[in-house]
Amino acid sequence: MSAVYRTDDGFSFDLTDFERAAKRLINERAPRDMERFWRTQAKGILREIIKGTSPGGRAVHGVAAKRRGEMALIADVHKVVEGAPKRAVEETDVNAVVDAARNSRGRTKRRDRKIKVPRGAIRPAIAERKKRVGKLADGWGAAAKELGVRVPAWQSRHRSPGRIDITATRDGVRIVATNQVRYASEHGSLEKTIQRAIDAQADKLDRQAQFLIEQAAKQSGFN
Repeated sequence: MSAVYRTDDGFSFDLTDFERAAKRLINERAPRDMERFWRTQAKGILREIIKGTSPGGRAVHGVAAKRRGEMALIADVHKVVEGAPKRAVEETDVNAVVDAARNSRGRTKRRDRKIKVPRGAIRPAIAERKKRVGKLADGWGAAAKELGVRVPAWQSRHRSPGRIDITATRDGVRIVATNQVRYASEHGSLEKTIQRAIDAQADKLDRQAQFLIEQAAKQSGFN
């Protein structure tokens, strides 16, 4: 039977493999502290989510992710505005113009006719926009702090909104981390990022359980 978790924002995550792998490892290891066990699983999942949240990706992390985010923001500016002499200027606030061109999912569409801005205003605007890189990923910051996940300074500098709820249950603990950045739920890749993180943790649990099984077999003389 599949185990699907649905959020209030309309995301859905398949926990079937994760729950199966967790039960398998619990059967092999019999953890004494179930709360600690589930916190460890949440920590592993969250670590992968943070690595994969934009500007990060499946194969782009750390400084490379920061650089990719900066390049994307620079490209956004050049999609919308172009430098012009004073007499031809239409708008002076470059960042306001670029922000207005972004849709609800944070995407910036290239304009057929770019808005003319002061030539000297583009470079400072780009420098300011670079400071925004990592804001979405830091929406996981509250959960990261509670679970002991280290995040790079270029993310944690933002103090983005987020929360973590930890509730005791009969089986141990229920942990729900929430990214409360305004556009988080509309970001196209976030749902896939979270599902990949859940699946990756399931794979880790399977490997751990298999290792214990093989060790037990060796000790019993069956291998």
